[in-house]
Amino acid sequence: MINNETALKKHDLNFSSHFNNKLLADTFTTLRINEKYNIGEIVNVVLRKELLCHAEIVGKKCFKLNDINDFISFIDMGVTAAKGKQIIQDWYKNIIDWTNQDIYFYLLRKQNDKYV
Repeated sequence: MINNETALKKHDLNFSSHFNNKLLADTFTTLRINEKYNIGEIVNVVLRKELLCHAEIVGKKCFKLNDINDFISFIDMGVTAAKGKQIIQDWYKNIIDWTNQDIYFYLLRKQNDKYV
């Protein structure tokens, strides 16, 4: 079982869903509008308020919404770029101007914890 004391010392990376059951894999991606996670950082992966595991941020790329193509969208969400862009815009309804909004594509690798 994951040590909750250790988990409290890490940032939470919250998920409300996991497309393609990606959180079951040893490595997975996520698209976010904030850049607070850094390469080498260990985070708590939390799905619907339940701690799943710890994962290391092993990659981070920054781009704009219009840069999301089928390759990125299929890897992260299992949908076309058009559908993926719409999903992102639905998640972040408060953003009006997507032209200058940075989006971060994170690559994570699960740690050797026993998963909850």
